[in-house]
Amino acid sequence: MLKSRRCAWRCGGLFALCALLVGQGFAAETNGAPVGKIELRGSKPSPEMVRQILYRDLINVKYVYAITLQFDGTAEELGIDQGLSDFLTLKFKNTFTGYELRPFPKDAKWYRDAQGNGQYIGLDKNEWAYVNFRIWTVSQKQTVAYHIRLEIKRLLGGDSYYQNEVLDLTSARELTQTRLLKDTLSDMMERAATEIMKLQGKL
Repeated sequence: MLKSRRCAWRCGGLFALCALLVGQGFAAETNGAPVGKIELRGSKPSPEMVRQILYRDLINVKYVYAITLQFDGTAEELGIDQGLSDFLTLKFKNTFTGYELRPFPKDAKWYRDAQGNGQYIGLDKNEWAYVNFRIWTVSQKQTVAYHIRLEIKRLLGGDSYYQNEVLDLTSARELTQTRLLKDTLSDMMERAATEIMKLQGKL
């Protein structure tokens, strides 16, 4: 993976990198749906049915125990990591109305059943989730390619989780000295809240 990205850099810079990312399955805007083509036959499913299929692991979520932020590439070098964690925490509290940001219980006991499946005693994994943002940037002079991925997954994971991605090009100044990044993160968080609230019948 790393070798192929370096090749893309040598063969055409940021625009080749963007083409490579799209070729690997990323999309410029996925609007919260998994990337890729889904072929459906027969009658067109309702939006509610689609949500039930795509995000079913999140239907009973009540608590979020972590909001994590990862940086790759030149993100930290550009200085875009400053203050974003507090910003995302506040944005979550203002956007996910009715959901509690709660520390993970320290006394939760972990065990494995006879089939080798890990579980927490007295803790319903379906009620707990975590939010993760990953920001990956590559810089060439004053131009920056950035890829942001938002994932919301149930405790202990699952196959049906929320995902939203943005891939774009901008200037280093635009990314670091304007509200472009925060506005993009805000929009992604708002879309996630809307989808999950609709999933749970709260909207």
